[in-house]
Amino acid sequence: MKTFKSKTYLLLSALLLLTQPAMATCGTTDYSGNSGRLYNMVVFILTCCTAVLYLLYAIAALLSIY
Repeated sequence: MKTFKSKTYLLLSALLLLTQPAMATCGTTDYSGNSGRLYNMVVFILTCCTAVLYLLYAIAALLSIY
């Protein structure tokens, strides 16, 4: 049980430390110009939301097995 907790803490800390630099480099759409750039930004955000939704579905499926 102790190794499970240490692995969980290690994974959680790695996730928290590595998420911010990865998210800082994605989504560099400059939407200060015309509506085409704004459209590209909206499409990017909705694509990210869809990816997060599918990831949550996968996590829920794995947790439902156990």
